[in-house]
Amino acid sequence: MAMNRETDENGKAVVVVGENYSWVKGEVRELSSLFLDMESVEKIGDPSIWVREGSGVKLRFLPCEEGDRVYFRGEGWEYVYIYTTVFLDVGIKFPFTEFECGVLSQLKCAPSQIHPNAWAFIRGFEILMEYLGVDPLLEVFFSFFQAKGVRKGGLVTLNNVQGKTLFELYRQSYKDFKEMFVKVACAEELFPFYLDEFDLERFPLYWYSEPNFFKSRAERGHSASNVIKTEEEVVVNQPPEKKRVRLRKLHGYGGEEDLTSVWSEHFPVSVIAEEHFQSKTDLELVGSVDDITRAQFMQVCAARLLCIGRYEDLKAKKEAEQKKEKNMEVQKSLEMERKFQAAMEQITAKDRELSELKSSVEQLKGKLQKLDKEKTELEARVVELCVKKKEAETSKEDHGFVMMEAGFERARKQAEFFFPDLKFDKLDPIKVVHNGALVDDDEVDLEGGDDHNPDDRGA
Repeated sequence: MAMNRETDENGKAVVVVGENYSWVKGEVRELSSLFLDMESVEKIGDPSIWVREGSGVKLRFLPCEEGDRVYFRGEGWEYVYIYTTVFLDVGIKFPFTEFECGVLSQLKCAPSQIHPNAWAFIRGFEILMEYLGVDPLLEVFFSFFQAKGVRKGGLVTLNNVQGKTLFELYRQSYKDFKEMFVKVACAEELFPFYLDEFDLERFPLYWYSEPNFFKSRAERGHSASNVIKTEEEVVVNQPPEKKRVRLRKLHGYGGEEDLTSVWSEHFPVSVIAEEHFQSKTDLELVGSVDDITRAQFMQVCAARLLCIGRYEDLKAKKEAEQKKEKNMEVQKSLEMERKFQAAMEQITAKDRELSELKSSVEQLKGKLQKLDKEKTELEARVVELCVKKKEAETSKEDHGFVMMEAGFERARKQAEFFFPDLKFDKLDPIKVVHNGALVDDDEVDLEGGDDHNPDDRGA
């Protein structure tokens, strides 16, 4: 790997590897990693903790060299640089999800080029979508968040779109993480988790000087699916030797221990040829023509095999693309069906809720009518009882007067019986004797009235 030294805007020497990184700014350009040996790397913890269950990935955390910078591009695909805070604080796990790879590819940023606060937005959005039961979509994500600092040569951050604040910043002041980066690699026997089945990058592996800026739908004029890097665009950025890493396996020797393998250098080609391909008839046929004819025939055979091989190559690629497109269509159809089913379930639940509310309203109306009827009956009953009470009170007063008058009449008759010579026709039951005369009861002064004076009884 070619190495040279350049200076930053302050004249300070920095190490540059492989290409000119003069566009990188700030502390990122100056700081090296604190993880310079395996002892310091082992303090991070067991790498398997940060692997998704069932993914089959086995991670290795590797130390950096003192001259390494987080934005460097490696010689191949042996590792990627990542800030430890991304998985220690934010909880990102490996391999990245399709959504996380999509965000990185859309922004055209390596994992270490994204600020930890932006990673928190990405992970928070995934958790929210998982809670809501829907898949995280790039179009929805970038309708809430916009990239910032994409052309300043530093870390790329994400801000809430104005008027659409979904999350607060994970940390208002995020410090002391720019020296905390390591190399993350797969176990040597496993295929790198950052490549797909076509040896293509699932996301950018190193820093780009011109990351993308995700604009609004009106500015963009097309959906997010049209701006994600295509397979051809990714291939351009791949080292040529890596594009054919698998193809080279067919050109060399392998399986030395298996003598039945035609790729083994010990395979008995001459023995097989002597036993099966050296019949006298065939050799005489081949020998009956001249050398030029045999050479021309071999060229024809080679050309035809090349054509057949190219056809099979194109066929395999086309079938792989068709399969991928078909899978995408199936996934879209399943997603649409799932969303439609979820919407129908919500509608059914709302209809059921509305029906229950209508039934409750009807029951309440019936109870209200019954209460109104009972109220009217109670009011009529109260009026009736009040009338009866008044009549009873009047009847009681009249009854008392009648009883008093009957008693008075009985007393008068007894007096006439005992005193036949006296006349009692002037007696009046409703009058009293006062000051030597019969007067109405209400004219008597009760405090000094003579009706209670014993002397008046004989008058």
